[in-house]
Order: sequence, then C-alpha cells, then structure tokens
Amino acid sequence: MDVTELDYAFLQREGIRCLENMSGTAWTDFNSHDPGITIMEQVCWALTDLGYRLDHPIADLLSEGTGEAGTKALRGIAPPAQALGCAPVTLNDLRRLMLDIEGVSNVWIEPEEDLEPQLYFHRERHTLSTEEIPETQPLKLQGLWRVRIARDDRDQPNNATIKREAVRRLHAHRPLGIDFTRIEVLPVEEIMVQAHIEIGGATDAEALMVALLQQLSGHISPRVAFQTLQQRLAADTPLEALFDGPNLDYGFIDDGDLPDEQRRSSLRTSDLIQLIMGVPGVRAVRHIQLAKANSFGSSDIQWQDWELKLDYQEPNPKAPRLHLKPGLIQLYRQQVPVRIDTQRVLAHYQQHMGADARRLPTSTERMPELPTGRDRHIARYHSILHHFPEVYGVGQAGLSPDATAQRQAEVKQLKAYLQLFDQLLADQFAQAANAAALLAGDDPEAPLYATGKIQADGLGLDQVRTTTYQDALNQAETAAGISPEGISLRRRQLDHLLARVGETFVDPVAETEDAWDGLEDRRALLAGVGEVTAHRGNGTNSLQPFSADNRGGLERRIALKLGLHPDQGETFLLVEHVLMRALPGDQKQSEPLLAQVASADPYSLQLSFVFPGNGGRFAVKKEASAPGFRGYVEHLIREETPAHLSVYVHWLSATAYKAFEEDLAHWHTRRRDNLLSYFNIQEEGAGT
Repeated sequence: MDVTELDYAFLQREGIRCLENMSGTAWTDFNSHDPGITIMEQVCWALTDLGYRLDHPIADLLSEGTGEAGTKALRGIAPPAQALGCAPVTLNDLRRLMLDIEGVSNVWIEPEEDLEPQLYFHRERHTLSTEEIPETQPLKLQGLWRVRIARDDRDQPNNATIKREAVRRLHAHRPLGIDFTRIEVLPVEEIMVQAHIEIGGATDAEALMVALLQQLSGHISPRVAFQTLQQRLAADTPLEALFDGPNLDYGFIDDGDLPDEQRRSSLRTSDLIQLIMGVPGVRAVRHIQLAKANSFGSSDIQWQDWELKLDYQEPNPKAPRLHLKPGLIQLYRQQVPVRIDTQRVLAHYQQHMGADARRLPTSTERMPELPTGRDRHIARYHSILHHFPEVYGVGQAGLSPDATAQRQAEVKQLKAYLQLFDQLLADQFAQAANAAALLAGDDPEAPLYATGKIQADGLGLDQVRTTTYQDALNQAETAAGISPEGISLRRRQLDHLLARVGETFVDPVAETEDAWDGLEDRRALLAGVGEVTAHRGNGTNSLQPFSADNRGGLERRIALKLGLHPDQGETFLLVEHVLMRALPGDQKQSEPLLAQVASADPYSLQLSFVFPGNGGRFAVKKEASAPGFRGYVEHLIREETPAHLSVYVHWLSATAYKAFEEDLAHWHTRRRDNLLSYFNIQEEGAGT
C-alpha cells in the first residue's frame, strides 16, 4: 500500500491542486469554510479509511466475506505441496519415489542395454526385423530403463510386496516416452569385514563397536535419510526447492542425502580404513580384509586385502550388505585384545538401527501451516454525511424543528448530491472486500464489480431516493453481469488468474460461433491447472484399463487448453511409440515387424496425436492463408510437448478414427494383461 493513501494532508493538498487547475479564476477561495472544500475534505477522510483497510494483512483481505470474527482459511490458496510439487521428471525424482516405499534402502535406475528381442534396420528395404544380416544395423532404443532395488535389513515387508508397490508407483508416474523393462528386488550379498583395531585407553569398547558397525553398514549399503519440514527449513531451504518434485510419505530427501546412483562394482579396504579412523576413540587399523559371507566356513574362503569384487553384473546382480558375524572385528587396547559382550553389542546395534528407522511424519512435520486470516468487514461503509458540521443539517441530528420548507429542500438536495460520492466510495470498499472472490475464481456468480451498500444509520436517505435502494443495487449488479462488457470483464478476470500461474487460454473459435464465450473452458483449465501442470510429463498408466479416465497429464492438459467438447466429437488419442516396440515372442515372426520405416529408429522419444478430422471444430481444415482451428491445434501440441520428444499429428476420417481407437484399446488390453502377468500383479490392485 502506498503511504500517500493513508496521508490525509497529502490527499487534501492534491485535491486543492486539482481544483485550482480545473477551475482557474472561477474559484479562488480554497479555505475550509467553503462548502466545496468541506465536501472534498470528507471524501479525503473516507479515502484514508479505505487505504487503512487495504493495508490489512493479505491473509485478512483474502478471508474477507466469511462473516467470522475468528480465523478462517484463505480462499483460493493452494498448499505448497499442491502448488509447487510435480510428478517425477528426473531419474532422481523416480528414485525418491522408490525410496519412499517401506523396506527400500536404495534403488538404481539404469538404461536397458540388452534389448529383447534385438531389432535390426535394413537400410535399403527400410524394414525392421529380428533377423540379423549383413545389410542390417542393430537398433538401440532410448527411454528403456531397468530398476534394481536394494531392501533394508528388516524382514518386513517381503520382496514380493516391495516389488508390487514399486511396479504400481512407477507405472502410475511413468514419464512420457519411457518404459520399464525390468523391476526387481536384488538378492542380498553378505560382506564380511575382518579387522584388528587399536583403541584408546579410556574408550568405551562396546559403544565404539556399535559405532563401527553403523559406519561400516552405512558404507556398504547406504540408507536414505528422510528429513522433516522443520529440519529442511532450519537449513534455509526455500519452499520452492523443498517441494520440488514428487510429494513423499516419509518426509523430504535432500539431493546430497541420496544414496549412490551407481551400483558399486567393488569395495576397497582403503575406504574402510579411512571410515574407521574417523570414529572417535580409534587409534589405528592394524589389519583389515574383506570376503563374501557365502564362502564363510569353507576351506577356500578368499579374503581380499585391497579390493573385493562384487556381484553387480548380469546375470545375477546382488546388493551388498554387512555380515554381522560376531568375532570378525577385534578391538585392542595397547595390543591386548579387549573382551566385549558381542550379543549385547549386536542388541545395541539393532536398537540404534531401529531408532533410525523411518516413520510417517505428522502433518506439521510434512506441511507448513497455512496462513489464516480474520474477516475485517471491509465492505461495511458509513456515509460521509456523519462527518459534516451539524450546521449543514445532513447528519443524524438533522435540522431544527422550525426549519423552513426551503431549508429542508436544500438539505435534501445536498444529500442527494453527496450520494454520488457516497456510492462511489461504498463501491470501492465493497470491491476491496471482493478481492478474495476475484482472486479465488471459484465462484462463477461472484460479481466482478461489487456494488457497495451505504449503511442507513438514521440519515433519512430513503427520503431522497426515487426507488428502493436494494432494488437499485440488484439492478446494477445484474446489468454488470449480463452485459457484453460484463462477459468481457469476466473473461479478463479468468485470463488474469491463469496468467498468475503462468498459463494462457486462446480463443481459437470460428466467427460463426458467436454464442461461445470461453468462460466455462477457462474455469475448467483454472480448476485443473494444478494437476495437469504437475503431471504434464506423465504418460498413461499401462496397468489401468483403457478408458477416457486413464489419460496422461499431457493429454489432459491439451484437452483443457483447447477447450475440447467430447460430446461434439472433439477428442483425440495419444500414442507413445516406445510402448509399441517388439516384445519377447515377436522374434518368432518370419516377416519384418515393420515395413516402409521412415527412420532407423521409429520408437525412441516419439509421440503421435491422432484426431478425428470431422469432429466439431476439427472439421475446419487448415489452409495456407488461414491455419484455422487445426493449425492452432498442431501449434499448441508442439508448444506443450516436452522438447526432448518428437511429435506427429494425424487427422483421420470418422471411420478410420473409430477403427484406430478400437485397435488401440485392444492392444492396450493385451499389453496390460501381459504386464500384470509379467510383474505378478493382481488385476484388482493394479492401480495406485
């Protein structure tokens, strides 16, 4: 709020300056005894009141109209997780989504190197087949990923439960143009650490042993560290960074706290020595070796002094974990072995690990408290007549009983004249109170320009009005709402609200569609903008049935931005090419899988939009001189599609589109059945 709006003296000086410029030499007396100056001063006083009310906290302004004296949640304000969060975009986002599953300690998302079946492109015939001949070149697809999961050292939940939840989450949040070939929980590879460690004289040996086990375990199999909202805010993390990415159940994961994104191929004793020496109380590492626990007890156990190779490659990759066999780590004090109770050490270690186990945070640990406001009743307006000197006779005291008829008429005339200023001011107060409804945009009946009501307060204002005051107010609001100007203003209001969240809605409508005003389509986009923006990079859920409800975020976003009306045939289908790649079993075909292929790779990072060419506004064909609605559709699709994806737009006849839709539904159903069987997911639990 500009401080000048609260400065009565400034407003008075500005008013007099304007009067001097407008009146010239016709008005020379600008002292307070002049009635015109008195009127101006009362208006200035009312403006300072308006400025004061507008200077209330924004939470109070957005709570206006609730009619409650206490606090009230703000209208139209989305919580940070909803306003700032989004579906997974990067590989780290997907890893966070997997790490949020109970029982998962680490996850690796790696590009698929072994395509099954391997496809070959014939350069001269332009065909794709599974047959390798000298004229062909192997096809390397992009966007295929395999997911490997390492579980923690608890028994619950079991591997099958973890895998099913991972499959559900990944397919429910699958980014466009990618697919998951394998999702598996890795078997455990127990790693033994044999060490002789010299400790200080006053060191608690058992406590030090527990600390050593914690450090070694965290190095061999890192565990994710979730943080609460308070911990992240204490580290000065801004909200826009805090809620960047998918919302997690167990809290927040900082980028620096994510476990290694590359699986280890080996463990080095030098790294472990450095780790051990960092534990308080340790003086020296006299001896250290590594071995795999599956050979423990055998005569050919292979201890490694420098580096232990891990089973991380195909065909049987494993996830390493510290083997807690008692007696492998021996503590010494002045070269004399220290006796410790190994069972008590293991019990304390398990107790510490249990204390570090993840837990579901409370609501206040996950979400910041939303601001609340108080209804200040900003719209309540009292007439400026109250502040006039009593000699004017316009206040509650009125005129003396013996006033002449002419004097009474003059007072009524002045009251009527002052109603012009009163109503303008009352409207401004009401409009300030209307800000909450305007900025929320959730009420299509909310007035764009609110009409204020002057409190009667015994001023006898009905005596100077020719019609009922409330009827006049209702007529003014109705006229503003149904007039062409009112519709245009409503459109501008919704465009403004969309612009506040970085969105635009263009009216690509033919001239013959005069009845279409675009208001409902704008409201639909505004209502769904949070979801479709957060999920704009998501594809369809392959585990869900084929239906109009199972649409990816980009599909829903484009439909909203185009204002499509499915009941008028305005619909479309989105096809992700990578999902239509060859699958195991297709290598049995003797004929090429694809003929007349335009490029060597028709699958990677490519999308196709298929439209019925005669549905609703789609029937207006694109021309060179006038792109029309089809031209706008193609422009919007290329504008909204993520830049790393190549996009194609196809227009089909009604018959061809219907046949294509049926074939796509059949293909989706068959593929879904195959995925449910491949991942061992029951149909009733396929979705998330």
